[in-house]
Amino acid sequence: MDSLDTDHDDYEIEIPVYYKKQVADSLKPHENEPKKPRILQTMLNSSDVSSTLDRINLSDRKFTVLAAAIARANGEDVGTGSLSRSTVHRKRSLHRSMIETDVREEFRTRSKSVAVIHWDGKIMENSTDKNNPKAATDRLAVVVSGLELEKMLGIIKIPSGTGEAQAHATMQLLLLWERFKKAWPNIDQTVYRPLDDPRVDDPSDPFLQELKHATVSFLQNMLLAKSGYMPREDYREVTELCLLILNTSVCDQPYSFRAPGAYHLARWMAKLNYSFKIYLFRDQFKVTPKELKSLREFCLFASLIYVKAWIAAPVTCDAATNDLVLFREICQYARINKAVADAARQKLEKHLWYISPELISFALFSEKVPVSEKRSIVRAMSQAGDDWSDRAIKLEDCTDLAVKELHALVAASSTSALRSIGIDISFLHVDPETWNDLPAYVQAKSVIGAIKVVNDSAERSVALMSTFNKSITKSETEMQTLLQVVEDNRKRIPDSQKSTLTSYKTRGSADSAGSSTRT
Repeated sequence: MDSLDTDHDDYEIEIPVYYKKQVADSLKPHENEPKKPRILQTMLNSSDVSSTLDRINLSDRKFTVLAAAIARANGEDVGTGSLSRSTVHRKRSLHRSMIETDVREEFRTRSKSVAVIHWDGKIMENSTDKNNPKAATDRLAVVVSGLELEKMLGIIKIPSGTGEAQAHATMQLLLLWERFKKAWPNIDQTVYRPLDDPRVDDPSDPFLQELKHATVSFLQNMLLAKSGYMPREDYREVTELCLLILNTSVCDQPYSFRAPGAYHLARWMAKLNYSFKIYLFRDQFKVTPKELKSLREFCLFASLIYVKAWIAAPVTCDAATNDLVLFREICQYARINKAVADAARQKLEKHLWYISPELISFALFSEKVPVSEKRSIVRAMSQAGDDWSDRAIKLEDCTDLAVKELHALVAASSTSALRSIGIDISFLHVDPETWNDLPAYVQAKSVIGAIKVVNDSAERSVALMSTFNKSITKSETEMQTLLQVVEDNRKRIPDSQKSTLTSYKTRGSADSAGSSTRT
């Protein structure tokens, strides 16, 4: 092949016909090509974009910068568009208002069966008070739950309460936990010592030994069960730590301890996890004799009595029998440590709603309650009658509770309570042996089982308020709207899986004129 004479300025290269057409087409003006969508206005007009910005706690100023970068990457002239922090603020406020209206209307018009009100509080900075944003205020989260229902009604400010003694005791714990957190990097995690209290193996009193066997069996089953109740990872951690405290292996491999995390004042799990870890590594972490004694008593009671009850607590149908068993065990524990047992019993006596006459009938739906006891409950309900005027939401007399059976707690309001929440009680006229075959019983069990008997939903709402306090808005009205929007977004988009992101329900959008269009 002859080489090209590159010194000659006037030469031609023959281009094949196919490529000539491609080159020609590329040089033509693209009159017929669709214009790129104006992504800036699309983002500003999208309620989904707005609610997601709220969910990830992104300020108006930060989104303004981000939106400009995205628009320029799309080839838009930001200078000709309507983009400013005030525009973003106005658009997001409009979206929040629209979404909140939709959310409240959906809640108002949806069919509801039995519902439970939950509440929980926390002291935090009063960020929506423009005059004194650093001052402390009490926030109360109110949540309603039921069958396929969980809705936060609001997280409102209430007059501050007092709790100086609690605060002082908590601070002492925080100081101990802070010391342990700092010491953690120097602790050899392969060297720990379980509970070695001689009372557990005392042959003259098998009570603690029986508790240990029951607790270990329960916790091992929880870890092995494919559908066990493990709503958060810290439940799993405290289960594993409890087994280690009781000198029971968790897995075949050496256990990998998590580094001490946040010791949130409102989280009982954090207190348990810290206490268990400190006690397990007591040979490597300097504690005073007084601290060691307190830790041992706490870990003994928590591991043998409380952890099992705590983990089983969310199961509504078992609430009555679980509470009664817990009360009995605490009373028996008095012979091990009377001070601890008395304190626990007095506290529990204020929270025995589920063995009160009105709610004792929940036990009819428990798999833990034997058929013979269910027959006794039904018989007692029949004898007590059906009198809703005889209200009894609190168990007043706990004197002989430790020796009572469930049927002894039935009163005239027990049957009325079931009627009041729309339960078809026709199954009461059939022997309990066949209840699982009756549609009325199965439906009633699903309704009762959906009632939340723990306060997790309210605690999550308090955590939500903690996250958004001092961010995005300083208006109390706007804050309440923001919380509704974020809760709605989390429900609609519970995770980041592709299947979720391609199928979640969208909300309406607002056009540049401020009107709304439904998508």
